[in-house]
Amino acid sequence: LVLLMFDARLGITYDLEEVIRWLRKLDSRGISFEEDVDADEATASARHVLILANKLEGDRWTDEDASPVMEHLREISRVGFGKPVPISAEHGEGIADIAVVIDRLVKKKRLLLEQAEQALSDTDLVESQPALLPNESDDGPEKPLQLTILGRPNVGKSTLVNALLKQERVITGATPGLTRDSISVNWTWNDRPVQLVDTAGIRKSSNRAKHGDDIEDMAVRDAMRALKVADVAVLVLDAEAGVLQRQELAIADAVVREGRSLVICANKMDLIVDQEYSAKQYAMDVSQQIELRFPMLRKTPVVAMSSLTGKNVQALMPVVFNARDRWQRVISTGILNRWLQEVTASHPPPTVRSGGTKATKIKYILQTKGRPPTFLLFCNVDDIPQSYIRFLARNFQDTFFMFGMDTRMSIKKSSETNPYSGNATKKGKGFGLGGREARKKRLFQRIKATGSPNIERRRSSKQRYK
Repeated sequence: LVLLMFDARLGITYDLEEVIRWLRKLDSRGISFEEDVDADEATASARHVLILANKLEGDRWTDEDASPVMEHLREISRVGFGKPVPISAEHGEGIADIAVVIDRLVKKKRLLLEQAEQALSDTDLVESQPALLPNESDDGPEKPLQLTILGRPNVGKSTLVNALLKQERVITGATPGLTRDSISVNWTWNDRPVQLVDTAGIRKSSNRAKHGDDIEDMAVRDAMRALKVADVAVLVLDAEAGVLQRQELAIADAVVREGRSLVICANKMDLIVDQEYSAKQYAMDVSQQIELRFPMLRKTPVVAMSSLTGKNVQALMPVVFNARDRWQRVISTGILNRWLQEVTASHPPPTVRSGGTKATKIKYILQTKGRPPTFLLFCNVDDIPQSYIRFLARNFQDTFFMFGMDTRMSIKKSSETNPYSGNATKKGKGFGLGGREARKKRLFQRIKATGSPNIERRRSSKQRYK
């Protein structure tokens, strides 16, 4: 059901005519409040259009037949989508009529589903069990990959979404800021579920403050909310800029701090790539710029493409799924400790001066969670210099190919006391039934009871009855 709303006081405008032409191309059918929908019509087309004439509060507009409102209603009735429903969105009038139409369509849809199920049961198709899909297991179907597209305005994010879906799903154009809301699309790539989210362009906060556009601020917050639930974030760059912009570095930093996996999409390569300058060289140049200005993101996957022409767009999704698999990988404790032993043997941790010089020793490491990969180092000191933590993180990324994501490592001081050491090992003190204090206590109790510290030995039965 499509609710086509227009200003009844203004009438049919050029934009409304364009929308009507587009709906006709989609084979849409009109529906009105008075008329019912046959089951055959509902089967032929699942898309219905209900015209809503807004800003018609009260009934004063119905007094005169020559009023412009009545003329606008007669004109909109001739477009082929049925009679309009007069409403007032501000005052809540006419909402009940919309609810009646929706309820009518729901009942028709339910009837069609029941008829379809009956037809399937008659042909014994319901009893047949479908085969297990390749991406399904005994634990259930594979969870959808949460993919968010980020970038500055007018870098080709929406064009990339349409190129991946191979259909005009979102609005594109040369005007910056066409996308205002985050648009989520459920998609299947090679029998693997994907939830693709197209977001609005993100500008610097200072530039947004100059224009005072609250809608743009809301769009940016919506994009940040989409980033928080993403598995992989694709940062789209513009080849026309030539160099990496500071705002793009800020977006990449937000992705890393949020703990998401990052993939770089070097878009619009058709504008600079020629016979002497290949797409591979373009991707290498982008990777070098990222490593130079943001060392933490060195060796981040970069895919050079042209979303407008569709060239090399198919190479993006394998890289995205590989980034998701690396991001949620859990490494066994044995492998981690063997890696730690090799690293600390070649590059020992620096000594820490806290109450004297003390050699730092990292005893073992374990992974506390994935998504992002997080590790806990058990040491004999409270803290290790951040320079050595960064060294460990870089070596870990090189060893396990954890590029394009944040590798989090925290320190925990292990206990130095022996849990089995206690009063038993201290000479002369004793404990329990055989300790010195216990013997003294028993001696005082005997003196009070018998008046003698000597222990009366138990006589045998023969001595007792002599």
